[in-house]
Amino acid sequence: MNLCGVVSLLDMLKFYAPGFTGMAALIQYTVSESKKFKTSGVDDPYPEQAMAHAFTAMRSVEELCQKFSLISGLDQTRRIAASLANITKPTVKEVIALLLELQHRIDDDLARKTMLFLDPGMDVYYQNKAPFGEAVYNAFEGARYDLTEMANCIACDNFTAAVFHSMRSAEWGLRALCIHFGFKKVRNFKKAKGGRFDLVPIAYSEWEKMLNKLESKVDDKIKKLQRGFAKQKLQEFYLPILRDIRAIKDTWRNHVMHTRSEYTKEDALAAMAHVRELMISLAARGVHQI
Repeated sequence: MNLCGVVSLLDMLKFYAPGFTGMAALIQYTVSESKKFKTSGVDDPYPEQAMAHAFTAMRSVEELCQKFSLISGLDQTRRIAASLANITKPTVKEVIALLLELQHRIDDDLARKTMLFLDPGMDVYYQNKAPFGEAVYNAFEGARYDLTEMANCIACDNFTAAVFHSMRSAEWGLRALCIHFGFKKVRNFKKAKGGRFDLVPIAYSEWEKMLNKLESKVDDKIKKLQRGFAKQKLQEFYLPILRDIRAIKDTWRNHVMHTRSEYTKEDALAAMAHVRELMISLAARGVHQI
């Protein structure tokens, strides 16, 4: 059984608590019954009439240990079953000791299971693979990891990390827009080299250089059109998109990438909202990762 995931406290009480309490009660009952066969000061052999109950009890506890991934307890139940099946029958004292050790091991296993409580309403973000919706999920395959991590960080109160993953997600949109305008590399001019430059792939380029080239491309595209509806629609889409990307860069990206800021829940949600709007707009326009 996979215990990883989000469940409500009510679900835990409904589905998990009965299993744990039932297992503890079963072990305690078996110990109590075993003590009835113990004579003071004598290592009495474990009676045959108690074997069937003990075997049944250990099988039930074994199933519960498997269900809840209680590894040490599982080993001990098998050890007890093997001891009961041994030709040399264990004493009552030995069986009681094994059962008490089983309870200790189960307690240790449970103590190692760490739980994380999410604030009310945060469960919608945890392990959400499409926090910006299916259109963005389908349009930007490369962003899926960061979008999921962004949502996980929001859910778990890791707000600076959420901003970080939001910015990585936005970069996939920026790169897709570059490719949409027909370029995968940008010029990187060398200082004091008389105008010489290298062509750097956009995956290794600075946002500023990509934005500068995009602004030039958008200006050229719009200038070629006469006044009218077509030109207006291009202006209404591309100009706000470029302003949004630059605002995201200057407000969050530069600072989080260079360890200049730490962020609150409100900051992270604001950054995520801006990136969501950007990515949804790009996907709706047909700007997809290629």
